[in-house]
Amino acid sequence: ATPRHSRMVDAATAGLLAAAAGLTSSGSDAEAALCSPGSSEAGDESNPLDGAHVHGLRVQRRALGRRARRALARAVASACPALASGAADQAMFFGDLPPFARAAAAAVGGEGWEESLRQRSPRFDAAAVNLYRPGDALTPHIDLTPRYRDGVAIVSLGGAVVVQFERVDADSPPATARALLRPGDILTMAGPARYTWTHGFAGGEGAWRGRRVERARVRVGVTLRRLRPDP
Repeated sequence: ATPRHSRMVDAATAGLLAAAAGLTSSGSDAEAALCSPGSSEAGDESNPLDGAHVHGLRVQRRALGRRARRALARAVASACPALASGAADQAMFFGDLPPFARAAAAAVGGEGWEESLRQRSPRFDAAAVNLYRPGDALTPHIDLTPRYRDGVAIVSLGGAVVVQFERVDADSPPATARALLRPGDILTMAGPARYTWTHGFAGGEGAWRGRRVERARVRVGVTLRRLRPDP
């Protein structure tokens, strides 16, 4: 499982996800929460990356528009009933991915990736859906190297978050970088960004170039990976 501080989803969070799927009468309000950034989450429009340069790290700003985010939120809730019911805060899929994961993968641009990553087929065969409430944290980590190949993508829905990167390469000095993710953004990691930098985020609000980024909304992250073959 993805290494993070995990809690069971409460009824309010489950209701929000269900509403985003059009399963309750408050769907329009929930969709707005999953699809639109608040004024305090605006951040810097021009450059979503800050700090040290991280080779292989890229953010596709607004890769999914409002309609696409709404459709993806509905599809996620439909495919992940345990999240919508409040029984879990993570769902994982392997092999022949469900339609929502294929739609998310189709939005991932190949620019900045090695040719082998752009051309491989399938590009992804593993998907994890993680639901984060305000106050949840993601423990700094590197995605499991023995299990997953190079090339990881994270499609972000809901509240904004500042993801922190720390270099852990023994042959290089320590360094820090940050990526601001807003609804519809896609973060991709390949090469050094995938293998020599940890990524995570704190449980409280984040800071972005001197501005406060609130963690007041539920966030859903769809992480796409490619499995390594069995030994």
